[in-house]
Amino acid sequence: MPRIGEHVPPPVAQPVWVKRSLDGVTILIVEDEPLIRLDLQQILEKAGARVLSADGARSACCLAENPDLSGAVLDWIDGDICRCLTERGVPFVFYSGRAASAFEGWQHVPVVSKPAVPEDIVAALELLL
Repeated sequence: MPRIGEHVPPPVAQPVWVKRSLDGVTILIVEDEPLIRLDLQQILEKAGARVLSADGARSACCLAENPDLSGAVLDWIDGDICRCLTERGVPFVFYSGRAASAFEGWQHVPVVSKPAVPEDIVAALELLL
């Protein structure tokens, strides 16, 4: 009897997505899910960005004071974080799986729906910067 997986061809290397269009910018990621936050960080670093990472409102508000901050990616709507970024003139996008009705008061902010391919996340930031 053959073993399961015995005749499976070896995996084929997938092309690595690299577009360094965010060279020289600093992006804040605010995401409470560690694996999604890490994925976003890797995507943005591959695109050339310096990444600041926060898992909640308190750390995000502290990091938002960074004078080099160019933009942000937010998982959810926290009025304090949104106001802080807006007051500082820092553009941001929402990267969320929430319904459009959840963005009341922030409809002018671009939304990238989860899940998204890396190119879509980077493109949303490129449009803002």
